[in-house]
Amino acid sequence: MNKETQAQETQAQETQNDKSSSKDVTVKISNLHKVYSRDKLAVHVLKGIDVDIYRGTIVSVTGESGSGKSTFLNLVGGLDVPSRGSIVVNGVNIVGLDDNSLSRFRNTQLGFIFQFHYLLPDFTALENVMLPYLKMKYDKSEGEKRATKLLNDVGLGKRLHHKPSEMSGGEQQRVAIARALVNNPQIVLADEPTGNLDEDNSDMIKKILWELRDRYNLTVLLVTHDLNLATQADRMLKLKHGTFMNKTEYFKND
Repeated sequence: MNKETQAQETQAQETQNDKSSSKDVTVKISNLHKVYSRDKLAVHVLKGIDVDIYRGTIVSVTGESGSGKSTFLNLVGGLDVPSRGSIVVNGVNIVGLDDNSLSRFRNTQLGFIFQFHYLLPDFTALENVMLPYLKMKYDKSEGEKRATKLLNDVGLGKRLHHKPSEMSGGEQQRVAIARALVNNPQIVLADEPTGNLDEDNSDMIKKILWELRDRYNLTVLLVTHDLNLATQADRMLKLKHGTFMNKTEYFKND
């Protein structure tokens, strides 16, 4: 490595550190490992990941099928347990929380969006969005107000009383986004949120996610195969061989 190249890399690292220090860390992941046992063989899916996710940013995670993207997201969301390491979300290390504490943490701090909307077919859009709110035994009338506002936020103010079968795929996914936000989470975890949608609806979902991030100061961590979506994030991470290949690429839009 020549001196000029070394100086450029040093300057880039210093710039990264300056940007990092100016932002609040909302998710801090340290030495994260995940090992599965298959047919008496140990499959090491994630290998010592260290990464900070900053408040109010949209971070995309890309990688080939089977690279561990969904595993990583499930661990951050407390849906799976790491083999080793820590996951600190809003100052709380979720690794080691008992089931009740972890369940409450997920329901109050995190919003989940999946590739399939998982809406209940016999419930209206409004009722589907209200469900996580009512699960926490919050006030029903307040839940209805919040669900109505969120459905208006995603452009479905005139579809409140429609059931999933009466809506398009894009509309169903927008209901799922509103549902993810009804308990006012600070962090949204999205696993292939545009995976089942055509280009127009994918663009709509992207637009809505970015607008909601700005409106509610959300932190969004999304897994996607869609490079068009991934490259528009504030930060794009590529998962390969169990670790992130480009951890030093921060805030490309700054």
